[in-house]
Order: sequence, then structure tokens, then C-alpha cells
Amino acid sequence: MSENSLGLFGPGNKSTGLRIQSPLTAKHEHHVPNGGPGTFIYFQNAIQRAPADAIARHRANPSGELSQEIDFGAYTYELRFKGTMKVLAIDDQRTMRQMVAMIYQKIALEYPGVTIDCYTALSGEQALRMCKKHRFHIVTMDQQMSSEYCRSLMDEMTNSERPTDEIPEFVRFGPDKIMNARNRQAYFKQDKWIQDIQPGDGTLLGHEAIRKIRQQFQDENLPPVLVFNLTGNLLEADRLMFLEVGSSGMLPKPTKLEDFLNLMRKNMGLYINQGLFQLSDSKVVMDAGTETELQIGTRFLREVDEVDAVTVERQKISGPWAGGATQRSAGAPQQTEFSTNV
Repeated sequence: MSENSLGLFGPGNKSTGLRIQSPLTAKHEHHVPNGGPGTFIYFQNAIQRAPADAIARHRANPSGELSQEIDFGAYTYELRFKGTMKVLAIDDQRTMRQMVAMIYQKIALEYPGVTIDCYTALSGEQALRMCKKHRFHIVTMDQQMSSEYCRSLMDEMTNSERPTDEIPEFVRFGPDKIMNARNRQAYFKQDKWIQDIQPGDGTLLGHEAIRKIRQQFQDENLPPVLVFNLTGNLLEADRLMFLEVGSSGMLPKPTKLEDFLNLMRKNMGLYINQGLFQLSDSKVVMDAGTETELQIGTRFLREVDEVDAVTVERQKISGPWAGGATQRSAGAPQQTEFSTNV
């Protein structure tokens, strides 16, 4: 038995895993003269059927061929929000929903040309219903939500009297700092009354909700949306899982304004390539050419003496988001290969 991680499958072969060969020839480096009868090796694999969108991407490009494209490093991007942005913050903790809302509140102050309507939800199930009803540009999704919290809030509202004052469906942030703070405090004081909580809400994990949202957008041909995972787990395995289901990126929990802006800025070229953003001359926008066009930023070509425009090998991105096994990295697809000679 030999490991292919050392290139034992032959030059140029980039597969990973184990190669099983029996019997070994006398010239093989792991051959044991006068060895015993051999070894029985048993494998138990957990196999899960790939989601429909991943299957479609594989059928469209089964070889995983590499394509040549201009490196994103040929351009530089600057955030310049302008227009009306609708966002959805999903978390079963009010403090976390307020934390995300405060980030948008700061963005509205830092970029006076943008107005931000911030909606909230308590569960992935509720988020699915709201995404059918509203056109959101950005969604932040908690990973671990609670059905018990949703049930307790339903019971609390059933046994309480709804306030007579009008409760806004969302909180709006603009260039007025004092008004923003008042609006946010008033909204979160009574936000439980505007939540559409239904039996069974809170069961979906965040990544499962994202997969369903992406499928819903694809089935109903809805405009693209950025979906960010908000999680305390920043492990590589979690990152790959989130990307596979269609996440646009991960934000730490708790998160800060700089985390959000840096993620947007450094991935702007990627989002253009994926079709999440569009180009209108030098402007980076969403909903290009419509009355609700939202400017995200501006793209500039780097100066020649600053950096040369180079081409790199990247994988084809056939879907409108950073999901799927063929979109995890710029290198060749990773696979496990077993070969047996008995």
C-alpha cells in the first residue's frame, strides 16, 4: 500500500488518497521479502447525494477544465454605496440582530448617498418566506438557531397584548446620526411583534437555509443576493461547507464594521465574475439599469507601473455564487482515487 500524496501515481498526477496494490512487485520500495499472507482492509464510506445545483454544474463541466481569465489583481476596487439597500439580518438573539443593524447604521453614516432598510428574522424558515416577499441585496445568516426560542416567543406574544402604537416592518438608516439611533432603539424595543413566527421555525441550520434560499432564487429566477454566514466557527471545514451551499463569505461573531467592509472590498471582483454584481461603466452595481439600481463601488484599472495585468488559471464559475466543488479554489479539483491489482 502506498500513498499518492508523494506523487507515486506518476508525474503530473494531482489526485490525492491511497493507492492499493497487491501483490507488490519485488522492485517496489515497500515490498517485504517473504512476507505473510497479506492484510484485509475494510472501508466504510459515508456518501451523501450532491445537491441539484452541484450536479448541474458537474454535468455542464464534467472535466473541470481550467479557463484563462484576467486576474482580479489587474483592478482595484473602492466601496461607494449609493441608492437604497435592503438587507436582512437573521439571528435568534436580539443582541446579535442589533449588532448587525448597527453595522448598517454606521455604513449609512459613512456613505451619505445610501439609505439602508434593515429587516430582521429569527430563523432560516422565516428568512425563506421573507426572501419571497422582498428583494434583499444582502443577507446575514446565523448558523445555529433555536426552535425553542421561536416557540417561547410565540407563547409570549399569545399571552401579551400587542402595543397600540404602529410598529415599523423595518428600521431605516440614513445620514442623520441621531435619527438613526432613535429609529433603531424604537424598532428593537418592539421587533418581536413584527416577526412572522410559525410552528417548526428554528429547525433549519444556517447552511441548510442558505442552500434552500439559493435554490429558491434559482427556481424563481430572482435577482442575485449576497448571503454571508455569521458564525463563531471559522474553521476551514466550515468555510468549505458554507461555500458549497452558496455562501458569499464568512463573518466572525461578533463582527465589526471593518470585517464587513473588508470582505465586500476584497471580493468585489469575484462577485462581478459570479454575476452577483454588474458593471455599469466603472461603477459596480446591483440591479443594473433598473429604477432601483444600487451602487456598491467603483472599479479602477491598476497603473501599469503598479502591477502588470496577468492571467492566471482559475476554474470556470458556472453558477451565480461561490458554491460547488469546482469553485473552491484556483487549483485542480481534488479527488480520491483507489486502484487495485489482485
